[in-house]
Amino acid sequence: MPTPDHTAVASHRNSMIPGILIRKATVALFGLLVAVWIWVCLCEYISNEWNAVRLTPTFMWWHGYSPYPGPGEGPVTTWIYGPTTLLFFSPAVLAQNTFNALFTAAWLNLALTLVPLGMLMRVLSKQGEILCSTWAFLLTLAMWPACNLVFEQADNTAIAASLLSLALLSGTRSSGRRELWLLAAAGALALWSKPTELGPVLGQFAWLALRHGRTAALRQVMRMAVAGGIVGIAFIAIFGAEGLVYNTFVIPSRIPWDNLWMKAIAPIYLPYVVLYVILPVCLLTARWRKSLFMETPEQAGYWYFLLSLPFNIAGFATIGGNINSLHGCVYILPCLAIAAARHRAWLPPAAIILALALQILPYADKPPSLASARQSMKQAEQLADACRGEIYFPWNPLITFYSEQRFDHTEDGLLTRALTGEEISGEKLHAGLPPHLGYIAYQSGIRHSYFEERMPRTLAIYYFGGWTLVSADGLLPPVFTTLHDTVSSSHKP
Repeated sequence: MPTPDHTAVASHRNSMIPGILIRKATVALFGLLVAVWIWVCLCEYISNEWNAVRLTPTFMWWHGYSPYPGPGEGPVTTWIYGPTTLLFFSPAVLAQNTFNALFTAAWLNLALTLVPLGMLMRVLSKQGEILCSTWAFLLTLAMWPACNLVFEQADNTAIAASLLSLALLSGTRSSGRRELWLLAAAGALALWSKPTELGPVLGQFAWLALRHGRTAALRQVMRMAVAGGIVGIAFIAIFGAEGLVYNTFVIPSRIPWDNLWMKAIAPIYLPYVVLYVILPVCLLTARWRKSLFMETPEQAGYWYFLLSLPFNIAGFATIGGNINSLHGCVYILPCLAIAAARHRAWLPPAAIILALALQILPYADKPPSLASARQSMKQAEQLADACRGEIYFPWNPLITFYSEQRFDHTEDGLLTRALTGEEISGEKLHAGLPPHLGYIAYQSGIRHSYFEERMPRTLAIYYFGGWTLVSADGLLPPVFTTLHDTVSSSHKP
């Protein structure tokens, strides 16, 4: 029996070390690039006024106000979704100011993607595929829809719950009772995040029917009904039946439909329609038999995507519907990333570079930063302190809460009510505004017409740092001289 050549074995191992180090260094480099993109998203989240609007209902609930006001009641919020998201973001109420609240919420929003996606990637990966799964994870993050990372949305919580259910389905072939009840609970939380998140729930039923038969699928329908009912009863006990049903089901059902075709081909939406709908459908169609009917860990993800399409398109087709509604692509994205990493070693790095280039392009001129966001919030606090009881922040009601412990109407909430024929007016409108309304403050020069149309014809526009101030009487408050040496202005007839 020949003896092993220990010298040759050691030499072979030593020759492999440089290659291993190079691969690890390459992964680390691309991980750093993806981390930079994630940081850009976090900074954009804090800078974007939309997130302050969406975070306000959580603050309202914790401080004794209803985030689900009934018909004709207020303060009106923009929240017409389920309560799951409101509860998830509760840690933000511990913050001492608006900036810190948004900073906390930004990390919570990021966790909604990173944690369930990491769990799913671990399940989809085979034993010994550490390098492959890492590339797939980085590629998935690089291609993840930016709107899910930079905005607080009910979609994000629904997706997180659905990804958890997808990890449960993909990780086992058994139909153990505990796993099935966990699946039902995840589906219930997804539906109580956004009631249109039916695609992944139907995907559960389709997967069980294919793997274990029609009876198993019907039993899961019953489990889902029980889990959804229990969660619903708990939420009704917390938030009240009338306001919860009115805001979560009645108002969304009254939002008019848009022209879907004209919307889909509009330059602002067409690239996303291609990336989030058309391209995934083409890839799935090319191997539909293998993807949908072969027993693989990725099978459930394909069903989640396919059955989400009708509900995604319906949400996009409403007036105000945006690309966040087309989120079903995230269920197929990890499956495609894993396949790419397994079959072509060069494909994930190349795809990551291309995806990050496209993602960062909109921020090339003015990248968001924590410093600019903090400065903007400080400027708003100065305005709020100088004009107590007079200034209105229609897109950042948290400023008013921290300065005066009062919640005002959100402009988007009022616009939504008006769109659905439930406009707030008279005493109810004024009850949700500053008692001596004289100024309206908009961040970053972005203005909307809802209140300007209801103000006197002679008004003035002033600029203070990153804020635009609309003055009802055309006069600049004397206290402004203590805030800024030069306040630029433009009068409007």
